[in-house]
Amino acid sequence: SWDVASGENLPNPEEKTWYYPVDIGGTFNGHLIELNYIPIDNYHGNYEVLDSNSSNILAASLDISETGICQELENYSLSSDSRYLALGCDLNILPIWDLPAHNLAYTLIGHHPVGGDGWFANITDVSFSPYGYLLASSGYDDTIRFWNAKTGDLLLTLHDHPCLVTDIAFSIDGRYLASTSCDGTLRLWGLQP
Repeated sequence: SWDVASGENLPNPEEKTWYYPVDIGGTFNGHLIELNYIPIDNYHGNYEVLDSNSSNILAASLDISETGICQELENYSLSSDSRYLALGCDLNILPIWDLPAHNLAYTLIGHHPVGGDGWFANITDVSFSPYGYLLASSGYDDTIRFWNAKTGDLLLTLHDHPCLVTDIAFSIDGRYLASTSCDGTLRLWGLQP
């Protein structure tokens, strides 16, 4: 890891090697977070959300019996106040967890699942705005969707990419959303405050 301002190479905070990019995420205060799946048996389990820098558990035992197990975890994102966790994966829903309440707040439905030849996919990326509860999600259905994570309402759907949207990210000031697509294009979307 590097200090972006100085370019200085920093040691790994816990000298831990992450093997998959979805094993880590970030909070808006710069802490690394881990999402751990804890199996109960072959068909049931829970998620635990851990702040890797402080070793604090942000949420333990998030029961996934209502959502199912993510076989292909694509991404997850925390709201700026660490209240909501959005989980993007191969489920036909987008689960939003209320971490302080330790419960599932919403199961957002909107992206159309795509599958064939034994695979199934839905969400490619999720990202919270740095301010408030605006959540963006991208999917294999070539769309970007904007949600109010506090109410569960779908606010807007963008259909401008010609193929699956691979990644999305908000600018630090929350005024723009960048998106990339499988055709190699990058788009920058201006957002109204």
